[in-house]
Amino acid sequence: MVREPPTGGNGGTVTPRSATDYPPLTFRSEQTVIGVLPSPLVRRCLEGCDWKSGRGKAAGPASHQGTKMPDVSSPAKCGVLYVATGTSFTKAAVASAKSVRQHSPGVEVDIFTDEPSAVDPAQFDHVHVIPDPHRRSKVDYLDKTRFDRTLYLDTDTRVLVDVRPVFEILDRFDVAAAHGHLRNRGKDITVWREKIPPSFPQVNSGVFLYKRSEAVWKFLENWRVAFHSAGFSKDQVTLRELLWLSDLRVLILPPEYNVRYRKYLDVWGAEEASAKILHYKRFHDEVGAVDSGGRWRGARSLYKRLRSSVISKRISE
Repeated sequence: MVREPPTGGNGGTVTPRSATDYPPLTFRSEQTVIGVLPSPLVRRCLEGCDWKSGRGKAAGPASHQGTKMPDVSSPAKCGVLYVATGTSFTKAAVASAKSVRQHSPGVEVDIFTDEPSAVDPAQFDHVHVIPDPHRRSKVDYLDKTRFDRTLYLDTDTRVLVDVRPVFEILDRFDVAAAHGHLRNRGKDITVWREKIPPSFPQVNSGVFLYKRSEAVWKFLENWRVAFHSAGFSKDQVTLRELLWLSDLRVLILPPEYNVRYRKYLDVWGAEEASAKILHYKRFHDEVGAVDSGGRWRGARSLYKRLRSSVISKRISE
């Protein structure tokens, strides 16, 4: 679903790009001089990064001292952002960031967290301390990014490809996200203030691409205020309505950019889709990260599976 796609530029066509358009970045000496120039797209993303002063991956460990708010006076062009509260979720963010580092050389990665001691400095360029954490702190810190173009990722994600090309979407759109998967679940069709057609479902906010602009920053401010005032435990209820009422140019990402369940990989053929970003609950389970109510949901799920198994067995007898 695309709302109000902008016009202009090659009659609206997009020139296909191959993997060779995104060569890896290499560095020589401790002065972090770029030895191999990236493609024009990636250069746009990296322009403005002060490599000599430590605005790149090769710049060394991030600072953990005090509450460090980002310097947006000369922001980097493109980057990946995490917001994590609690030790376990911060460790999950570290694991996710490793996948970004592996597949997206040169892209900067920042984190906001209330547990900086749980951060692996090698995986992040800047570490910002959250002084007032809550379970949905991301709504408070998305507009604190120092990047012009930001890819926000939930901590239970794994990146499987180079994410640099995705920032090009923001040449034509303001924000991008994939549809939520559980579109018929009660809490995911909850109405906040305005009745919205079912054909405009929630988007999943765990993979959220956006660019710096007055309109987007106003939207993020409205989302923050709405979340805190509406009283929902999930942030996507208010996000859905605000997007519906917004004049922002919104792109719906294809599902391979936010794969929530393994079953999709089992049915997609090679010519249909290939996963770009995995978003699995088990990545939280691996580090013992459980959000409020998670244990009860897991127990209920186990009970339902066992009950279904018993019923099936009795029917077959």
